[in-house]
Amino acid sequence: MSDKPPAIDQEGKMINPHNPDFITKVPWYLGNNTGPTLKHHNLQKIDHEITLTEADEIVNRKLEAQREARSSAPKTMYRKGACKNCGAMTHKEKDCLERPRSVKKMAFKSGLDIAPDEVVVKLEDFGKVSYAAKRDMYRGYDPTEYK
Repeated sequence: MSDKPPAIDQEGKMINPHNPDFITKVPWYLGNNTGPTLKHHNLQKIDHEITLTEADEIVNRKLEAQREARSSAPKTMYRKGACKNCGAMTHKEKDCLERPRSVKKMAFKSGLDIAPDEVVVKLEDFGKVSYAAKRDMYRGYDPTEYK
């Protein structure tokens, strides 16, 4: 057993003396070399935790943006980097969920029927997601759509 006292970081938290130096020291390229700390290992995210209602608001805003994109003028030209089958920018041809088109009617050849881009909602981009919000089965459910 070691008789070394535990190191204390800037926030007053104790650091296990058995942690090796390459873990507790901040790398030179991150700067802030002020002593032993474990803070540089944490993802520096927003500390705000998203609740169920906030998650629903975010999803509803994204779905409304997707509806507006679909109702706006349809795309008329194939864009480089888009799916060759449907023309959406959010996935590639191998991940396309639409029925495979014939080579003559593919979006990159014909420029016809180019699908709008899907809206991907990542709640992690808005802050920490609470336990309940992660496992919410009804996220994005709109009961008016199913009447």
